Amino acid sequence: AALSVQCVMRGTLARRRVQRMREYRASVMIQKHVKGWVQRVKYQRLLVSVLFMQCRYRAQVAYKEYLRVKYEYNARIIQKTTCVDGWRAALQEARDKDHQDSELCQTAPRQK
Repeated sequence: AALSVQCVMRGTLARRRVQRMREYRASVMIQKHVKGWVQRVKYQRLLVSVLFMQCRYRAQVAYKEYLRVKYEYNARIIQKTTCVDGWRAALQEARDKDHQDSELCQTAPRQK
């Protein structure tokens, strides 16, 4: 009788131990999955932040390049208009001078 009681108790204790091991393994698996999920969420947030900073930096560089090209273009336009205006002014002065010379020739008495 004592032997059968010991056998039943040992079986019961073994089943309890196995049950606790299964529960422990299950809790470890749950923890593993939760920790993995938390790390994935952190990584995705970090990735979004990095992409945002890269986007802002590239936009800033592109904007500076845009301003540089814009100022160069405006400088070329100013140079062209200055050159053209200078050329037009010189041409107009030459015409005015020719016109004045022709008026002087017409108004001056002819010497005989």
